[in-house]
Amino acid sequence: MKSLIFAVFLAVSTVSAAQTSASLPSPVQDISARSVLEQAGHALAPLPAGIKFRNYALTGTIQLEGTPGQHSVKILSRSDGDLRFEIEFSDGTTHSVVIRAGHSGRIKGESGREMRINNNALAGTEIAFLPTPAGLAELAADARAIDAGGAEIVAGRTVHRILLTRQYPKEKDPLGIRTERSKTELLVDTETFFILRVRHLAYGPDANAHKNAVRELEFSDYREVSGCWVPFQMLETLDGQRTWTISVSSIELNPNLTDLDFKF
Repeated sequence: MKSLIFAVFLAVSTVSAAQTSASLPSPVQDISARSVLEQAGHALAPLPAGIKFRNYALTGTIQLEGTPGQHSVKILSRSDGDLRFEIEFSDGTTHSVVIRAGHSGRIKGESGREMRINNNALAGTEIAFLPTPAGLAELAADARAIDAGGAEIVAGRTVHRILLTRQYPKEKDPLGIRTERSKTELLVDTETFFILRVRHLAYGPDANAHKNAVRELEFSDYREVSGCWVPFQMLETLDGQRTWTISVSSIELNPNLTDLDFKF
């Protein structure tokens, strides 16, 4: 069960924005979608130096739905798409996902079995775990469309619903597959401008993309770290069913990560 959850959904492809929102009136503020995205980046990094925050090393605990107990989790994120995600279970086994931008990735389950992730399957939210100000700035710069989608309620808060489609450069997406699949919804608090939820349609890493689900990442418990604001609680749901909850215990911003940290 543990391997199935992570093998199918941790390396996900975005093919279209999920249209599951309730019909709500637009927020009171007369504000453009692009402005909301810019203010979300500023909310994460109020000081000018914070806009450079993009890389991070995170440790914490993860609770998998349907399995007892909590397990240790470590996440390393660098640049545009380099990711290392590791779970250490209480029985000593580990599950890991390693993704390199412009390369194929690998999923290795606790049994030791490995699965290759094709590079074209790596298009996703670009916010795999934590939203970063530099990542949001790049999304805005590379977007071919940023549209407002009305309002929703998330955890009792009214949010702007931003629909974003990214334009990847040719060197990262020579066939245009990632650009075609990169459609994401960002749900941004109308008062704090913190990102409270990300939504997209996710496909599993199988070549024919038979497995799919509406994937949502919910962020809460924002705290200040080195002058930036980061969520210390993350929750994932697939088709409305919770899959895991991560509680952050420590996070280092802009650590000195190298290619060795993302070695397959």
